[in-house]
Amino acid sequence: MSLDDEYIPNYTKDTELKLLRKLSEKVQGELIIDWYERFGLSNKRLRHITLETLQQDFKFDARSRRTLSTVILTRYWPHGLNLYQLSDIDFNMLIAHPLRFKWNSMTMYKSTTEKIRPHYNIPQIISELSNQLSNYYLSYITSRHSSGQNVEYIRLQFFERSATHHHDRQHKLLSRSPYYIALLDDQELPFIIHTAGEDPTSKLIMETFKKILSDSSPYTIKFRRNEPPKESIKSIGKVLQSCSTSRNDNALGRWSQYGDGKFEVSPLNNIDAHGSMKGKKIRIDDNEAKSMLKFKGSTEYPNGCESQTAVSKVAFQLKDPNDDITIGFKFHGSDVFGGIHQLCNQELIDVDKVPGWLSGENGASSGTIKNGDFIKKTRK
Repeated sequence: MSLDDEYIPNYTKDTELKLLRKLSEKVQGELIIDWYERFGLSNKRLRHITLETLQQDFKFDARSRRTLSTVILTRYWPHGLNLYQLSDIDFNMLIAHPLRFKWNSMTMYKSTTEKIRPHYNIPQIISELSNQLSNYYLSYITSRHSSGQNVEYIRLQFFERSATHHHDRQHKLLSRSPYYIALLDDQELPFIIHTAGEDPTSKLIMETFKKILSDSSPYTIKFRRNEPPKESIKSIGKVLQSCSTSRNDNALGRWSQYGDGKFEVSPLNNIDAHGSMKGKKIRIDDNEAKSMLKFKGSTEYPNGCESQTAVSKVAFQLKDPNDDITIGFKFHGSDVFGGIHQLCNQELIDVDKVPGWLSGENGASSGTIKNGDFIKKTRK
């Protein structure tokens, strides 16, 4: 069974307040206007109020996010927020708090080697997902577009009925954590991004989604996961960057200045005065400057040891070309290469002996080191 936009799941006021207070006053104000235009106010005493009066009213009360949240739930919608309103809050939290979920991505192929980016008919996809998944769960499926990220987010939320007491006929809905599928606007990017999950529900969602997408295409689409098994990316911004055409994705470590466009030579500039021609002098005993050049490509990087794109897991296999010995390295942490950078600053690691593959040049890619060269690990 599918639930509609105006269904009120009877969350407690404390739960709704906790959710709203995670959003800024500006975002809450924008939501008030959108909800008013879409649903009106549930407070019968304010049904006559105009949009202009409403705007003046909540601006007067918008002294803090806590105050405005209370006004929304006690004055404007005292009977509770509906599923559309709650999903609005969740979408905005996804943008404002990008570390809420872990993410995985897949590449789509129409043959063994040729990639494909099919046309996305969003209303049809949502309709098919609702029809097929409602056979298993009470569901509410909707989408929002992020113009800042150029992404269409499909949000899937499942519910279960539960009586508060054994003899209570009044059932309340218990919500599962929402699941997201992110579809990129760019017609040239053959990637699907989704929240990480290996549980049966997550697998059912993705199998259903892949079948819907493949059935709507003239090709049989094959999906290949990009990250190694049991690994995921902790930030939506980072997984979007890894799936984008941005040159930052392939210009990391000491090459990051190229990705930022800070090393380009303009034909109108004095080429002889460019850093690539005259170099940059640093004191041979300035360990932090050498570390900064090794890991960030510049001594003027503003965030210290912190990596522009933090990597939490990476593994390398070092093969000796003259022997059959292979040595494996696995690194785990909130920012692996930022941590190695910090150890170099503290002179616990000799920065002069740190190879490029250990300074973050290859980003989140794991691989094999043979004759000093990095060979990216690929999934079969």
